[in-house]
Amino acid sequence: MTEEKQPEQNLIYTLKITSANFEISTSGNLKQIYSQIDEIGNLVEALTSRLEISPNVQEDLPTEEEIETVPADDVPIIKVSRSTMDNVTALFASEWGRKPRTLAEIMKALEVNTVPDKASTINTYLRRLVQRGNVRRFKKEGLYNYLGLPPEE
Repeated sequence: MTEEKQPEQNLIYTLKITSANFEISTSGNLKQIYSQIDEIGNLVEALTSRLEISPNVQEDLPTEEEIETVPADDVPIIKVSRSTMDNVTALFASEWGRKPRTLAEIMKALEVNTVPDKASTINTYLRRLVQRGNVRRFKKEGLYNYLGLPPEE
């Protein structure tokens, strides 16, 4: 007579919760992880309130008026793509992208190239470019600035 083992008792799972400001992870079988769910939820809630962030963190997005005041004189003409990510990448690959640029300037540059998009969408793609190491982000005079990094040779 062979004894059958329940597969979920032998498998080890990892639950990872990642935020812009913290990462929480735990490992164990399903029963162990399930028993920790309430504690993990309380920890996430405590961290977000202590760090004074909301689960949907967004930087201050520029208004239409702020975008209109950005000069369009030095905006590069890029080869336009259907992908906002490709268009933003093209801007930062140009000489224009080698100088610090605000979100309003980036939005204006896309508008000049006839491929405008929502600030929240562009902001998401900028964060991805920063994570990939293609763009650097820093605060200057209370606003985030983005700087294209030269490609590695």
